[in-house]
Amino acid sequence: MGSRIPRKQFVLRSEFGKGTGQVGKNSQTPCLPASCQRGIEHNREVKEIHLNRNYETPIFEKYSLSIEQAADYFGIGQKKLRQIVADHEGADFILYNGNRVQIKRKKFESFLDKTSAI
Repeated sequence: MGSRIPRKQFVLRSEFGKGTGQVGKNSQTPCLPASCQRGIEHNREVKEIHLNRNYETPIFEKYSLSIEQAADYFGIGQKKLRQIVADHEGADFILYNGNRVQIKRKKFESFLDKTSAI
């Protein structure tokens, strides 16, 4: 089985305070200096903040867009975008993720700049 850390290396914070170096019984918290404890607590807070937020890359920073995202970004209907993809199969602005079509944002912008009508 796993190696066990001797109990005397742990401190019971509720009885002895943070990082005092005193050893308590039945404890599961390592005895650390107060500065280290503050760092650990800060890291836990930061981790909780990041876990609670739903981060999403802004659409203007993404390399490729789904048909739905591209329709919102470029102001072109989804049906029209699917038609453009079908008409320009193999174009450099098209990326397939399995059977899903992704549109390379910058290359599609260049394509639209060169095109007078869609």
